[in-house]
Amino acid sequence: MNKKVLLVALMFCCATILVAPGIMASENGLEPSQTGFTPTWQIGEEWVLESSHKDLKSDVESWQAPIQWVFKVRAIKEKNGVECYVIHIHANNPDVKNQAVLWLAKNDLRPVRVIDLYPTLNGMKYSEKEVDPNNPQPLLSEDTIVPYDLPVFPLENEQANRAQGADGFSAYGKIKEAIGKKFAKIRNVGGLSFKRTVSQNNKQTKRQNSDGFGAYSAQGMSKDAQQAYSIEISEERAQNDISQTWRQGYPWAVASTKRDRKVRLIKYQNKTNNPNTENGGNEQ
Repeated sequence: MNKKVLLVALMFCCATILVAPGIMASENGLEPSQTGFTPTWQIGEEWVLESSHKDLKSDVESWQAPIQWVFKVRAIKEKNGVECYVIHIHANNPDVKNQAVLWLAKNDLRPVRVIDLYPTLNGMKYSEKEVDPNNPQPLLSEDTIVPYDLPVFPLENEQANRAQGADGFSAYGKIKEAIGKKFAKIRNVGGLSFKRTVSQNNKQTKRQNSDGFGAYSAQGMSKDAQQAYSIEISEERAQNDISQTWRQGYPWAVASTKRDRKVRLIKYQNKTNNPNTENGGNEQ
């Protein structure tokens, strides 16, 4: 891509090349917890998402040409007292100038700092998204075409929610699944504060939700590594719900859909630096 544009994005990483070498991570790239999982990464790890956007100007339903986005873990760096992954995102197509730099807390991926970069007639500009690391909530890629939507981790699946069933508490598991999580989102516009509720709910994982990733995950991967987590994120009065499917063994959601955008993981480089995995496969 254009070296000048790339330099603008990399300046926000602030000499991240000089930080300590990569971290230890679980073998399949996910950190297990008592109630679910949280992805873990290493410095230098990268993956590619492909997004398709609905053509809102068309009278009939049509989708624009897909864009491939490269996510790369540039560093692990402290921000506001929190150890963070520094993720740089840019398009493979040099004509697409939009980029993003994310500081995500290493322990639970909550956003600590989010920078959106975008082209203008006067060159590249940037804006900083309002985030509160002390009050985690889903990270939504609003006002940008860069698809970095993230739920609040750790994620849970239906099996985890119904784990109490053997002890006669299956009803409690069903209630827990229905309730999900709710977050208060406050956005400041023109000196005024607007509050909305953002909900994150677990969904029953279906094979078709994996968008073709089931065949890949079933080859050379343990049963645990095939575990899938489906969630839905909705914002009050926004009418643009997001559905995502995450799988153990993959660095990002394998599929993400909302009304005007579809995203899928198409390639990633595993932690042994073997870029041998297309369409989310994990050959071990």
